[in-house]
Amino acid sequence: MINRLICIVWVIWLGSIHEVVQAQRSFVHPGITYTKGDLDRMKAMIEVQKEPYYSTFLKLKESPYSSLEAPVHHRGKQIQGGRFNATIGVDGRRAHDLALLWHLTGDEAYARKAVEFLNANSYYTNTSSRGTGPLDNGKIYLLIDAAELMRDYPGWKKEDQRRFKNMLVYPGYSHTEDLAAKYADYWDDSKNGITFYWNIYNFDVARFGNQGLFAARGMMAMAIYLDNEIMYDRAYRYLLGMKHRADDLPYPSGPAISSEEPIRTSPTIIDYKLLGRKTDISDYGYDEQLQHYIYPNGQCQESSRDQGHVLAGVHNYVAIAEMAWNQGDSLYSCLDNRLLSGLEWNYRYNLSKIQSYEDQKEAWEPTGFTKDTNEVTFENGKFLQIKSRSGRWESVSISPHGRGDVSGSGGTREMALAHYAVRAGLPLEKYTWLQRYRDYMIEHYGCENWGIAPNWFYEWTGWGTLTKRLTPWMAGDPVTFSSGKRISGIHLLPGTIQAADYDYYSLSENPEGHTYHNVGVKRGNEYRPDGAVELKNIGNEYVVTQVEDGEWMNYTVKVPSVGTYTVYITYQSRTKSALSVASDQGTDTGTTSLPASKQWTEKEIGCLSLSAGACVLRLSVKKAGENLLLGKIHVRLQGEKKK
Repeated sequence: MINRLICIVWVIWLGSIHEVVQAQRSFVHPGITYTKGDLDRMKAMIEVQKEPYYSTFLKLKESPYSSLEAPVHHRGKQIQGGRFNATIGVDGRRAHDLALLWHLTGDEAYARKAVEFLNANSYYTNTSSRGTGPLDNGKIYLLIDAAELMRDYPGWKKEDQRRFKNMLVYPGYSHTEDLAAKYADYWDDSKNGITFYWNIYNFDVARFGNQGLFAARGMMAMAIYLDNEIMYDRAYRYLLGMKHRADDLPYPSGPAISSEEPIRTSPTIIDYKLLGRKTDISDYGYDEQLQHYIYPNGQCQESSRDQGHVLAGVHNYVAIAEMAWNQGDSLYSCLDNRLLSGLEWNYRYNLSKIQSYEDQKEAWEPTGFTKDTNEVTFENGKFLQIKSRSGRWESVSISPHGRGDVSGSGGTREMALAHYAVRAGLPLEKYTWLQRYRDYMIEHYGCENWGIAPNWFYEWTGWGTLTKRLTPWMAGDPVTFSSGKRISGIHLLPGTIQAADYDYYSLSENPEGHTYHNVGVKRGNEYRPDGAVELKNIGNEYVVTQVEDGEWMNYTVKVPSVGTYTVYITYQSRTKSALSVASDQGTDTGTTSLPASKQWTEKEIGCLSLSAGACVLRLSVKKAGENLLLGKIHVRLQGEKKK
């Protein structure tokens, strides 16, 4: 885990609002589902009509949820039980897609319409806590994702933004006082006096894990949007089975108390009556935690229930992992890539039912059963018979209900595949079924859409074929650090790139072999906290130093038009060096010898023939001269005059 600054929080009561002043981590914005680099990459592909990005973009524009003519209904102050899909579900879908289109097109009509939907949902003081309250209130994440995309839009008035933020935590945020216990009425919607945060802050200890995951997803999105580190850690730490922060409210205790005799049995699942919870173990941890939702073999806590809820849960986990990644944390790799195991196990079960492969001609079924967690692996195919942490259900066998293509073109398959195949660079055998399910989706639907309405549209962020598909070397986020902090954004060709501004990787993972190859292993410096590439401040600019043979660095760039681009490097070296530049489009300049130079010198490395869109350039050191320093990479369109 990365070390974080200890938060100092003062909670000041101002009317009905707790204003929170925190000395905390610096959140990346936008940084929920998309970074600025993500948005730049999408635009680069759209502008040159590169497939499959462009056709997915056209479908996004044509979607009824992107309509500029859709009526906007003022939602009032209350959401009653059973009305969340018809309010924040549908309006969240619309606001998200409209906000995304504004970023991709620059058309302010989309921005104004997105703001209308955000403002229409900014007056709540009462959102139902009854029944599936954590699940229902957690669906606020799409509206928050839209708000994150619109946070810097001048047309969204500051007072409207402030009202939206305050509404999320009404009657106020606190990390020391349980306002749900004080103001919630779980039996009477008309008397309930809390909104979203206080309906999700304890996840869901009494129901299937996907319901608590909706709560966790809403909480993490809310925390990033509100720049609230304590709230962010509440979600992140809980999902990974950690203790609550000392400066935060505790997590629910346990264990659960359930009836000894079942109240219902079926061939796949046994139901028990929930009698209550003990307080013996603080921060007990329930079914939404990663270790309890996805078992060591990849089986899901809901595998005995039905396949629709299984994929809703694991796809929510992917969306949560993406948020964490954008903020410098890695949930993707936790517990030995447990999330990937969950995707592989459940995709294999579902996809093999409707499509055969050379190595899986028949629909896959579990090979046996055990009650011992240590006996189940993905490879041996055994099914784990286990009682849920909630105490209400015991798994007997896998449920075939809803088996097959249960989510249509929805889901987060592109997002997960982009991470494990490109960012993590895992071998194909680790994500075989993820790759197959993504390819099946493209073959049958053409792109990743937002899923099947009316039951699924609020579960998927959607449009992954446009938003998350990466080129082969695109493991990092394009950044600059010249301002002293990380600024996400693609490098534009023709143009100049500081050699020190190679692509960013997660702080909690090792970038080695992903965004660079470096002989040294010491992590971080005052300019780049995320990597081990040695940097030195010369003339108020950071340059790459202590260069060794074979080292390389990646830079994500936008290529506006097809052409031949000439690459130059500014450098110093006491002896002769040799460099090359390649792209993940399959082009390479070949190795160029650089003569010794005690002064900063610009030297042509070679030419790259590039197609338009976004791609990655790799600067490789074939031979490092003595005390080689690398300053700037200049890329010019052939025939362009030097400026």
